[in-house]
Amino acid sequence: MSFIEQSSQPTARILQAMKAQGRIVGALMLRDMRTRFGRSQLSFLLALFWPLSHMLSLFLPFVWFSKYVPLGGSPSVYIATGIAPYILCMYPARMVSMAITVNHPLLMFPIVKTTDLILARIAVEILGALVVISIFVFLLVAFEVDILPPDPAIAVSAIFMSIVLGVALGVLNVVVVSIFKFWQFIFMAVMIVMWVTAGSTTVQFNYSEQTKYLLSFNPLLHLVTWMRSAYYGDYSAIPLSKAYVMGVSFGSLFLGFAGDRLLRGRVLLQ
Repeated sequence: MSFIEQSSQPTARILQAMKAQGRIVGALMLRDMRTRFGRSQLSFLLALFWPLSHMLSLFLPFVWFSKYVPLGGSPSVYIATGIAPYILCMYPARMVSMAITVNHPLLMFPIVKTTDLILARIAVEILGALVVISIFVFLLVAFEVDILPPDPAIAVSAIFMSIVLGVALGVLNVVVVSIFKFWQFIFMAVMIVMWVTAGSTTVQFNYSEQTKYLLSFNPLLHLVTWMRSAYYGDYSAIPLSKAYVMGVSFGSLFLGFAGDRLLRGRVLLQ
């Protein structure tokens, strides 16, 4: 047997294993989409309704009562650019964190691993987030809101990183939530604090430097700043640090999957 044939065998086994895991994750995705709200074929559509309705329930009252916005001439654009990062981050974070808890019975099948459950939930939440933001933008355009940004690339990157941060926070918390059920409530309280301090519907230009420094540890505030910079150019409630957002996101992903690996045995015993 030649050296090339010997080296190709491990590669073939790796590809075969990846295909097998891909089939498992795909099946889990379909199950997740069909059973999120019972076994109705419309289950996934109902799952999309909640973040979309949440987004609109925040957007409409703030736009209705906002007589003045600190930037631009459109309250709709200012409020939308603050709310979208929060919803795109919060819902994936919440739903991914429950990936193992709600699907724990599936771990009785030896072929299903905790990583498969997490990856399937991540894929479903990314798909859902993209559909929700697309519908939201379509509705704004339909009502003649000039929501298309001068710099679409920045807006798209902000949307992408909002989803990534949500997924990352969910992965970081998925093992903790599967062991300590009460952590889900603490996690949601933290997300609410992040929302309140992110400047989604306000602006922090008049805050002291010390307050701005403390707020700068909120990655959601950086995402709101990132999104609004696509519309308002040099907008900077705080100095935008894209590296900080990416560091928190990918660091959380690493710690989450490492925790899943280290604590997998304990999770299976729950």
